[in-house]
Amino acid sequence: MAATDTAKSIVAAIIIAVSLLVLYLSLHGLGPRIDAAPHVALGEVLAREALKLCGQGGRIFAIARDTSAQKNPYSNAQWRSFQRSLKKSGASIAGTTFFRLNPIRLVTVPPGDFLTVIRKASEKDVIVSFLGPPVLADDQVSKLPDQRPKILAVCSGGTPRQVDLRRIFEQDLLTAAVLSRSDASRSAVKGEGAFLQTFALVTKANMAELPLFASSSPVK
Repeated sequence: MAATDTAKSIVAAIIIAVSLLVLYLSLHGLGPRIDAAPHVALGEVLAREALKLCGQGGRIFAIARDTSAQKNPYSNAQWRSFQRSLKKSGASIAGTTFFRLNPIRLVTVPPGDFLTVIRKASEKDVIVSFLGPPVLADDQVSKLPDQRPKILAVCSGGTPRQVDLRRIFEQDLLTAAVLSRSDASRSAVKGEGAFLQTFALVTKANMAELPLFASSSPVK
């Protein structure tokens, strides 16, 4: 009897432990909790700015990360929020180009692929790139028409120090850029407040806020 009672106790303990584990995972999931609020807010701001930049009868094109093979909860939060915000405003995305990225490389779109997207669009259209700005050579830019689509690009993380955003603004290939704030706050807020704490929107009017491009730093 003692052996039977011991076995029953062990089984009961295992059942309780498994139940507690399932309960914990259902509430918290695996790994650290992710604060998606700033990225949801970023998607909302991108949608709002794209709608403002669209001309009469203009279309919205998007360039986004393909997360089917490599999950990225932040990218997913931005993309879903962007789609949802456009839908609420009665707008839609005319076309999307997805790219799988190498996680150890700079987040950027191959120049030829970005050129293809630009050539599909008119001066009334807006291209929203979640993968940085178009980085094109001067000869590539010279082949583009003077009337070009507006381009709104997410240039978060170290992108501004690795890509010369001032030059791209001056090439008229960038209308607005979303940058990560160096003094980002961790306060638990949502909506526009979450965006303002984590990101900054830069246009030609406030290019002075751009971080120093690494190659232009003085040599010591």
